[in-house]
Amino acid sequence: MPRDMIADLKELGKAKDFWTEARDKIILQFINKGPILDVGCGTGLVTIKLIKKYKVCSIDIDPEGCRVTRKINKNTYQVDFTKPLSQKLKKELGTFNTIIMPDSLEHMKYDLPALKNANTLLNRGGTLVISVPYHQMFWTKNDDERSHMRRYSRKEMKQKLEKFGFKMEQCKFFG
Repeated sequence: MPRDMIADLKELGKAKDFWTEARDKIILQFINKGPILDVGCGTGLVTIKLIKKYKVCSIDIDPEGCRVTRKINKNTYQVDFTKPLSQKLKKELGTFNTIIMPDSLEHMKYDLPALKNANTLLNRGGTLVISVPYHQMFWTKNDDERSHMRRYSRKEMKQKLEKFGFKMEQCKFFG
């Protein structure tokens, strides 16, 4: 049975656990320009660190996650990023110099439409920062419990990014 991800994220926010802090530190080092779109914001664990310095728009598919994040960032929207974005929503969101997907892409049944949406919202010369679990050969029961759809190899991620005009500049492993 899948875990309650929002409850888990609330606990992670309180605990300041090593893994989340390490991931966030890595993600933050790649961000130097706003505005920023936080895709799969959950309960705002990364958003809260970004809004101190940048204009941030946070989106998630989960209504409870959005409710929690909206308390720290009024620019929070409930959006299924795997579906085509309406012109109205695109206009409302605007475009971004940085888009982050911190451990969200692996939860999306259809990841390619999410990458396509990122491409349409990212300004020319902008940065897409993605954190995902590495390689299918490392799949565990934890992946099942966390409702992961997949893990990514470097080659697979590079191919998917290039399909939508992205160029992988760096790929790092941690944990």
